[in-house]
Amino acid sequence: MAPPIVPPPSVGGVGVFSLGLMDFYAHKSVLPSWKFMVEFVPSITLKDLNVRRYLGAMRYHHVIDVSLPLYKFRTEKTMYGPIPKTFPVIDHEGFNVKITFEDDRKGNVLAMVHALQRTIVKESGVYKRLPEVIVGDIIIHLFNHFGTEVGHWIANKVYYLGADDLTLSYGRDDTMKFGVNFGCDTIRFRKNTVAFI
Repeated sequence: MAPPIVPPPSVGGVGVFSLGLMDFYAHKSVLPSWKFMVEFVPSITLKDLNVRRYLGAMRYHHVIDVSLPLYKFRTEKTMYGPIPKTFPVIDHEGFNVKITFEDDRKGNVLAMVHALQRTIVKESGVYKRLPEVIVGDIIIHLFNHFGTEVGHWIANKVYYLGADDLTLSYGRDDTMKFGVNFGCDTIRFRKNTVAFI
């Protein structure tokens, strides 16, 4: 007597609840977008002690969200007779990292924004030299649900690019937030190679 035929996992089950689908949801995992930490590493050439002090005072609870750019590409075309050949080329003019801060009762974020403005232009109205505008590096750590670091981004040689306008109002009861833009030349991503839980 021949042995019974066992269907593969992708075929078994009832209707849409096949063994393959149930196996997918049993092992499915998601990566939360809200488990991250931002770290500021001031540049050793940063001479402004106020900026260094305020960047050092920024903690994980000051940062609400981070917007990280990725490389963009555009299509270019070369004609081979009547036949067009298209190919991608990089469309990139530097990175812009936006961090939204929530201020504390001491006004450290507000003071940091005003101190960062002076890294570009002196009080006399003269622009500073290029090495003097670099405030340091920004490191964004990403974690999974178990608190294990998945990877991190490093924005190198960051400089200040401005902040969103500030609106004070008696008609709202929300907290004071600042969207601060930083520019940098490169952003490196490094994935954690340690075994996950």
